[in-house]
Amino acid sequence: ATMFTQLLTTAATALLLLGGHTQAANIYTAFLAAGNSTTGISWGTLVVGVHSGNYNFLGLVYCDDHMTNDTADFLCRAAGFEDGHELWGRNGVNFSEHRISIETYVDVYGRFALDDLRCPPGARQLEDCQHRTVGPSDYKYAEGVVLKCKPKDDLDSTSVLLFQGNGTRSSNGTVVLYGRRRMGLLGAQGVDDTTAEVLCREAGFRYLVSYNATKYV
Repeated sequence: ATMFTQLLTTAATALLLLGGHTQAANIYTAFLAAGNSTTGISWGTLVVGVHSGNYNFLGLVYCDDHMTNDTADFLCRAAGFEDGHELWGRNGVNFSEHRISIETYVDVYGRFALDDLRCPPGARQLEDCQHRTVGPSDYKYAEGVVLKCKPKDDLDSTSVLLFQGNGTRSSNGTVVLYGRRRMGLLGAQGVDDTTAEVLCREAGFRYLVSYNATKYV
């Protein structure tokens, strides 16, 4: 009788465990960070925000020897780059100029890990992938994944050049944008001092002397 009671108790416990519902984790934000910058870049250390249960966690994705191109593609898509990745690596090994500063990591993002992530081809959400339990981690800065994602437009790979009317390059001329697949002129409407200064720096010059944003030059 005692053994039968124990079997019933074990069976009931098993049913309770099987019937319990675990809320799926999901990514609520993802972006790339390099140095102290987290804005408008397609190459850097990946920072993710994951909602799991009643908690939100913000930190890095940690890669190991089993990191795959399919997983890198998923992470780039999560960061807003639909065309996936070009390259991936680790903070401690690759791309020193394209990784988050260790100071920013320690101060802001060093308390959470999403690790052992495995995603199949075409994964669109975190529940399509396998990973360890989401939460605090003792993983190290050097193990954070660095991604170079394919830009969602041509801006990240666009060169800014200045040309005179005779077609020669100059430090004083019309702005011409050279992208990966096309080239063209920059519309004058809306250009202000700040925009002109950015264009000068992108063209390789230290500072702006003057600009003309009128319709006709």
